[in-house]
Amino acid sequence: MEQFQTEVKQLQTQMKQLKVILKDMEQSKKSLEEELHKTSEKACLTVEENSRLKSRLQAAEAEAVQRQANSAEQDYEEVIQLLEAEIRDLKNQLAAKRQACGPEAK
Repeated sequence: MEQFQTEVKQLQTQMKQLKVILKDMEQSKKSLEEELHKTSEKACLTVEENSRLKSRLQAAEAEAVQRQANSAEQDYEEVIQLLEAEIRDLKNQLAAKRQACGPEAK
């Protein structure tokens, strides 16, 4: 009988130890779940921020391309104006030479 009581006490002690271990594991699990939730939220926020930054980058790139296109268009317009001015000058020079040489220069 004494042996039986000793075994019961040992089993009760083991049970208490196992309950403590179980409680610790449950607390650890809860803590890890909370940490996982926080990490998941941070990941979602990071993905959203990444999307916003990509959108801003695309808008900035589009704006830069538009500025370059406008700049190139202005450059072409300036070249055309210079060529038109040069053509006018050449026509004026030709007209002046024709007047200086007389009617036979035509």
